[in-house]
Amino acid sequence: MRRLKSSPGARSGRIDRWHFIPAFALAFMLMGVTAPAMAGESDSPADCRIGPWQLGMTREQVASIADSGPYRTDTSDANAEYANALLDGHEAHVRLAFENNKLASVEASKYEGSDLSAAKIAALEVFDLFTAKLGGAQLPPMKLNDQAAFNRAGMAVFVDQMLGRSPKAFEDMDADAKKKGKKGIVATFVFDMVPVNQPPDCRLHSQLFYSSARGQYGVHLFEDLPGSKSRQVKANIHIDYAK
Repeated sequence: MRRLKSSPGARSGRIDRWHFIPAFALAFMLMGVTAPAMAGESDSPADCRIGPWQLGMTREQVASIADSGPYRTDTSDANAEYANALLDGHEAHVRLAFENNKLASVEASKYEGSDLSAAKIAALEVFDLFTAKLGGAQLPPMKLNDQAAFNRAGMAVFVDQMLGRSPKAFEDMDADAKKKGKKGIVATFVFDMVPVNQPPDCRLHSQLFYSSARGQYGVHLFEDLPGSKSRQVKANIHIDYAK
């Protein structure tokens, strides 16, 4: 199974997101994508844990759940391990992060690869999870037609028009950098998706991304303890200049 890469959302970008997002919102409006309100707040948001683990478990308790093994320690971080889990009925590669010997977060790779169609399916599966159990989904800080939540058709268009156009956007930026005497750039495009309502015992966060370095799209889903540091990216594009 493919090794789970570190989350691109942990990086901060050099291009301010507010230079990038308004164009996206305008594109949606010009395409006529409406944004009807989703279901109201759930009386009791469903338990949406990733896999069989529960945040706060000790490392020993996690290891005792043998069905998700074999567990493999992250060679670059002794406080993290890799495992497997069923997510939406499909096996997913999972990274478990520990703090003070207790499970602090779970990161599942829904998809990593060069197929935009497969990335779109994975993104819509997360959207459907948020819609069915947590009152809808939103792409912070974007608001479409003054609605924070939007429909499945809007999400499909977003993946096609924004994530799908990331490779061409990278090519244009790389060519522009070279015209200015640079050796070129490496760019990562990252977009956040969160549920309208969070479960009571954890916080869910998804990220869709395109990495020019790997030529791959990705869809990751995170489960964090309530009150954990926000995973929302500060910019939708992170750029490194080639040396």
